Amino acid sequence: MSRSIAVASPLADRRAVARLAAWSALGAAPALASGRCVELALDRGFLAGRTLVGLAWLLPMAIAGLLGAFASRRVTPLIGACVEPFRDRLARHVVAGELRTATAPGSSGRTDPGAVARLVGQTDAARDISASLLGEALSLAATLTMALVGLAALDPLAALVVVVPVAITVVAIWWMLPALAKRTRGAVRADEAVAASVTSTAIALRDIIASGGQARAFGEVRQTIDARARANVALARTMAVRTTIGSIGGNAPLLLLLAATPWLLGHGRLTVGGVLGAIVYVSGNLQPALHAAIDTAAISTVRLRVVLRNLARSGSAAAAADPDADVGSDANVGVGRPRRAVVLLNAPDLRVEVLSFAHAAGAHPIVDGLDLTIGFGGHLAIVGPSGVGKSTLVDLLAGLTAPDSGRVSIGGVPLDQIPPAGLRRLVTVVPQEAYVFAASVRDNLTYLRPDATDGEVLAAADATGLRPVIDRLGGLDTGLDDPDRLSEGERQLIVVTRAWLSPAVIVILDEATCRLDPQAEARAEAAFRRRRGTLLVVAHRISSAQRADEVLVMDGAGVVVGRHADLLRTSPTYSELVGHWDRSGATCIPVHPSASV
Repeated sequence: MSRSIAVASPLADRRAVARLAAWSALGAAPALASGRCVELALDRGFLAGRTLVGLAWLLPMAIAGLLGAFASRRVTPLIGACVEPFRDRLARHVVAGELRTATAPGSSGRTDPGAVARLVGQTDAARDISASLLGEALSLAATLTMALVGLAALDPLAALVVVVPVAITVVAIWWMLPALAKRTRGAVRADEAVAASVTSTAIALRDIIASGGQARAFGEVRQTIDARARANVALARTMAVRTTIGSIGGNAPLLLLLAATPWLLGHGRLTVGGVLGAIVYVSGNLQPALHAAIDTAAISTVRLRVVLRNLARSGSAAAAADPDADVGSDANVGVGRPRRAVVLLNAPDLRVEVLSFAHAAGAHPIVDGLDLTIGFGGHLAIVGPSGVGKSTLVDLLAGLTAPDSGRVSIGGVPLDQIPPAGLRRLVTVVPQEAYVFAASVRDNLTYLRPDATDGEVLAAADATGLRPVIDRLGGLDTGLDDPDRLSEGERQLIVVTRAWLSPAVIVILDEATCRLDPQAEARAEAAFRRRRGTLLVVAHRISSAQRADEVLVMDGAGVVVGRHADLLRTSPTYSELVGHWDRSGATCIPVHPSASV
């Protein structure tokens, strides 16, 4: 995909556009017939005292109106045939571009939150604008052409009087388009900035509150909102100038024609009927079409240009990506070259060295100088009060967030030297939210390992306890389009099985089994213990912590690591959490902020 967004244009189906142009020309038949019919009806009928003849000359106008209405009905389906494939290609372009950006060497591995706005809002906007622009452009071109041809047939000089202000108006609007495009582009990007800022703040809200960074976070959101307001004000001012030019240019042809009427009548160039026919051409056809054409050029054309340029940015970040950067199975070759490391996949340990991170300068650190080694095949539970930063620690261990200092390494290779595509194959994070796609059961389970056979998929389902759910749904080919077909626990079990089937050697369950009953959770964790690899669990039940080899306790003041029995004696925070679990159990929803997991 090139940076100039090499996707299909609205004119991709040339045959559909040709048919659309033909029907648009037929739809403009009233514009061609109106003025001439009025002239003949007056001069040969009503002004000559022949009423029936006058009425007869008005009949072609009615017939042309019926033809135009019939043609308009045929236009809409043809517009859809032109622009719907265009929208589909745009959506594929955005998705492919964001995936390439997220997995490109040198990227953080995360997608841009503004991609949601581009995919949901701007691809639909591009489709709607293209449909409006294509239909209106052909209709307006036909109407303007027919009106000018009809006016020129009445009198070429009258047509010249009208064409001059029309041309001046078109040139003025064309001259304004760059400034209008700049203002519109600024408003669109300001919308994206607000969406990205609000999304990032909402995702990190618990950690922001825990670290006391509310004022700074909300200040940053406020700045993006203020910038959006300024961008919209600048756009409104430019639009006001455009409206003024359009109003003057739209009314000037009629004023000039009326001013020239005495001369046209005095020199015998037009009859009274001809003057009224010319006025009908201008006021009834050309003037409305000119106003609409100005709006189309100044609004639709600019908006489409801005939206397409914005969507083109989805793939530009990955344009220089190195597709050969990968993770192999040999020794640690090339570690000295950033993002080109080859990680030893035999039995890589996860090592944390002097790791520190805070959400903002001066904020209380989430972790401070953490040292930790998790041997390959180990099982670590992470616990702590709600909002203490467990999810932030998970992001640090998975390479989704860069630390302020220190490093996290797998097999001796720092995460920032592993290509994101390879890192995602090494580490899989399963969040609390169970993301099930509108696809088949098989596609959902093989998302992280597309080459898995049905036998391997069913073996994974047997290991995690998902097999009865698959049988109830009707097999691997069953579609999951209806959300009501699955309970929240079944959704989580599908996502857990997806992670079990993945090639990852380190799996992190971030409260990913909280909707399962204790027996189902125990079975799922036991499946990961039997599976080759390392397991990290953000625990929400005492049984989950007891099953772990070691427990990492976060209390906001520091981090303590030890076995369950030892921590009961040495960690007041852990003892309090265990007491809370014993009293009320644990759920995904905290019972109260000071004593929940």
